[in-house]
Amino acid sequence: MSSPTNATAHAMRVFPVTLDAPGSAGNPTTVFLNAGRLTSVEMQQLAQACKHECGFVVAGPVLAGNADPPRYNVSIKFWVPGHEMEMCGHATIGALWLMDRLGMFANAPNVSVSTKAGTYEALLLPEIDKGSDGSMVRKHICISQPRGTAKFLSQDACQLIAEALDISTDKMADLEGVQNAITSRTKTLVPLKDVETLNSLQPSQDSVRHVCETIGSTGLYPYAMVGDTTFSARQFPKSSGYLEDPATGIAATALVCGLLRREVIPIGTTEPIIVMQGWAMGCPSEIRVKLRRASSGDVVGYWLTGNVVDMQVDEPVLSMLNRITR
Repeated sequence: MSSPTNATAHAMRVFPVTLDAPGSAGNPTTVFLNAGRLTSVEMQQLAQACKHECGFVVAGPVLAGNADPPRYNVSIKFWVPGHEMEMCGHATIGALWLMDRLGMFANAPNVSVSTKAGTYEALLLPEIDKGSDGSMVRKHICISQPRGTAKFLSQDACQLIAEALDISTDKMADLEGVQNAITSRTKTLVPLKDVETLNSLQPSQDSVRHVCETIGSTGLYPYAMVGDTTFSARQFPKSSGYLEDPATGIAATALVCGLLRREVIPIGTTEPIIVMQGWAMGCPSEIRVKLRRASSGDVVGYWLTGNVVDMQVDEPVLSMLNRITR
């Protein structure tokens, strides 16, 4: 498919609790189509203008051979105000949702997504739902994540994490259950005793950055158990340019990786694991993760999905994009 010369900006919220969620729900992202001519400096400038994670579709969609059914390849780069990221789950889902809505996949059920973190598979499931504006939108776009690894941290590291979160270690549900887990980016999983403790956290950005640099993490992900397969979580990133993230897909898959390692959720579960994030920020989000299995039944990774709703692109972002692409 040929692409116009200039990049275009499209904003949306990913992982709102419902398709009819108010404007503050979910995690905002701005997706730039036809972004292959933008430099890294220009991408960062646009992310700084957006003040949140952005996805830049730098190549594709390109039809992959003569596959039947058709299959497309897409290449995406990701930036937050502070730096480039290897992978961003909600910006990937948002980009695929947007391109599918624009008819760029020609009824393909699968898309291959290339990122700095590797190549991921996407499922474009056929279920259709009605948005709040009456438009018909695809209900579920799923992206794959590898099974990942999880490493338990030392007691000394746990003490540093507690200090960074400004809590005592007795607020942790399991001091021996604190882990660094990774599916695409390393997140530090901190089990807390209850949602009240989780929602009361008020760490400083400097303390989060310092402890993440010390323990080799890209963000603290404290969480509390709500039900057998439902968890409430918050993400404090190391250096994104803001203190807290409303919904973090790759942190949610890292959480599931760590929960499997701790046997908190059974390996045989077929139900989606629900991660509620952003509620303490007034941005209620729901991330769904389902175990991805081989034909043998073994877990080989995860499917990550959630709702997507449109939002307006801010005028300063459009003005900057026009200046850059003029």
